[in-house]
Amino acid sequence: MSLKDVFRAKLGFLISEIYSRVGTKDWPDYTDVQSFNKDVRELVDGIVMWIPGEKLQELEKQLKKDKSISDLDSEQLRERLEDIPDPIDHRASAVDHILEILD
Repeated sequence: MSLKDVFRAKLGFLISEIYSRVGTKDWPDYTDVQSFNKDVRELVDGIVMWIPGEKLQELEKQLKKDKSISDLDSEQLRERLEDIPDPIDHRASAVDHILEILD
């Protein structure tokens, strides 16, 4: 008794997926959580751009007004985002002001 051709091909594919992986470690061995978290944070910050909602809304307005913006590549969009002023963090400003008064 043997497998039908379709299932034989599928079984071969699945086995090759399991055993054809390169034998490397996915992550280095970490001795402490802080160094692991630091490395992960650096990796994510290098890939992801954290954009405040107000800044993103402003960029969307610019995209709707100026259709040529949609032809920009990711680096040009990043530069355009950097030109938009950061929204004011009123909470942080209030705390800073209170700390100045208390000093």
